[in-house]
Amino acid sequence: MKDLLERRWMKTTSLLLVATLVGGDALNAVAFAQEVSSGERRLALIVVPAKGKDDVVTAHLAKGILLGTLERLLAVNVRRGGTAYVEDISALQVAAQKVEEGKKALLAQKWEDALTAYMTAKNAMEKALAFADRRLFARVYKGLGVALSSLKRGEEARRPMRLSYLAYPDQEPASYAFSSEARALFAQVLAEIKSAPLGGISVEASVERAEVYVDGEFRGFTPIKVAGLVEGEHWVSVISDGYTAYSDFIEVKAGAQTPLVVPLEPMPQEKAFRAKMGDMEKALQKGKDIEDACKGLMAFANTTDVLYLRISSKPNAIGVSGAYCGRTFAVVETELQKDATLVKSLQGLLAGQLGVSLPSETATGPIDPPELAVPGAPAGGAIAQGEELIVDPNSPIFKETVRVRKEKGIVGKWWFWTAIGVVAGGIVATGVVLARKGGGGGETTGEVRIYLNQVK
Repeated sequence: MKDLLERRWMKTTSLLLVATLVGGDALNAVAFAQEVSSGERRLALIVVPAKGKDDVVTAHLAKGILLGTLERLLAVNVRRGGTAYVEDISALQVAAQKVEEGKKALLAQKWEDALTAYMTAKNAMEKALAFADRRLFARVYKGLGVALSSLKRGEEARRPMRLSYLAYPDQEPASYAFSSEARALFAQVLAEIKSAPLGGISVEASVERAEVYVDGEFRGFTPIKVAGLVEGEHWVSVISDGYTAYSDFIEVKAGAQTPLVVPLEPMPQEKAFRAKMGDMEKALQKGKDIEDACKGLMAFANTTDVLYLRISSKPNAIGVSGAYCGRTFAVVETELQKDATLVKSLQGLLAGQLGVSLPSETATGPIDPPELAVPGAPAGGAIAQGEELIVDPNSPIFKETVRVRKEKGIVGKWWFWTAIGVVAGGIVATGVVLARKGGGGGETTGEVRIYLNQVK
């Protein structure tokens, strides 16, 4: 069973097993698998004003709309890259790989191995923390919280669980049911967050109109006040093109605006960056060598895509000129109306140049749930939430109710998956997965591990 799940994991598939209970009820059990895609793209989004004073305001309006849209592109493997300096942007890929290793260790209940993997992921992510998307951030800290709590280190687990939830609130206790300790502790942390008093932060930087992110979410440009934050620690990043990105954890006090002043330092390659930006402006003004200038920026930023936009303000419209280079090359020249369609027009421009469909803004979903989630499992009784139940597949009680569906297996083998539900006395519901070898029968592979979790 374990061997098969590991190979399915490497195939990055999600296997849906449907169990039919005696009495006609149905249970769904899902084996989740995630893997970093080799097709990941990093986008350098550069938005600059033309020359007028009104152009500056309009350019930041347009940039704010586009930055607020970028998170939706995570679903199509487009992530923020950039022209701000971090220690090692490639470390984010290392972090993502270690998260996958940690998830496999959690599924196998190898808590020490999981903790090692997630600590390595955390250390790698910190080398480019300002450019980490909040889903990756939440996965790293969730894994740390689960591993620590399962090792009976609950006090250490509280902070990572809290940080994970603040960055990615689409989490419930059921998604922490790798162990009963992890689920119970996260339920406590969640209750504390929801009852905590509110405060805020006031962010200023040495550079005007630097981007501000709180818990991974774009909130605006400096100087800015961000209210409605729960008391306690929050992840704050401040980014500006041509400067070293800032990212740290800030303590927010209840009923107050916690001040944060960020002295952004020029990036080590500032002169080279300004030269590349100058080349791009000259190319656009002359109308030639635009592709070469765009690719020069792309090489400097170490990204797969560059979208460079110059914004000018007109009486009833926004003028947009510039270029895109990446999978293709295109010169951008258009006008967008200053009306209710502006947001969708800018989002359409971004998605169109990248050649992707913009995913729904509500497309989030849980992160790294436990291996098998069984709807309707009893909340109490002899089997506690998240506990492991070992079932002997050779038990006579299964012999008369087995239903077999044959599927093509791996490396030339055939695997039979049987999902069985047993109702004993009308109070017990279990999902059982049996793995069998051979083309026409044979012995079972051994014990079956079943995780019972209540799903809300």
